[in-house]
Amino acid sequence: MKLAALLLILLTTGPLMAQDRFESLEKVLSERVHHFNIELNATTVLCSQAGYSASFLKILIPQLADVTFLDHRNFGAEAPCVAAGECAPIGDRTPGEIIDLLKPTETVEVKVVATRVLTKDNQEKKCNVTLKEEIFTNVRGVPFYHIKSASLNQRNFEDCR
Repeated sequence: MKLAALLLILLTTGPLMAQDRFESLEKVLSERVHHFNIELNATTVLCSQAGYSASFLKILIPQLADVTFLDHRNFGAEAPCVAAGECAPIGDRTPGEIIDLLKPTETVEVKVVATRVLTKDNQEKKCNVTLKEEIFTNVRGVPFYHIKSASLNQRNFEDCR
């Protein structure tokens, strides 16, 4: 009977202890808006699988390299990019939504958000620091987004706040 009661206690409190072990804290360190005049043609607006498991609608924006900490250029891409969603036939996105031969450029607002992510291991008393960088924009009514993150270092557990 005592063994059954102990087993019941372990089974019901074990998951709670695991949840309490790790804690994640996020703080936005920088949020800036930039305005870029971007080219929208068959070279810069494309469906590509580079950096993804499926083909996504992407816009290459070279100016992103000037205002970001991290590399938003996917493997094999000609410039940093943002993505909107899966291209046809799986998704419904196509370059034709963006490319207009009569209007080959567009001035867009691009928001870049840099966030510090602290991951506390309360059991091991460790604190890992990650930089998360997100890009948000809207081009001709279509929302685009990109995210990159980089593990930076460990810091003193007491400073993990």
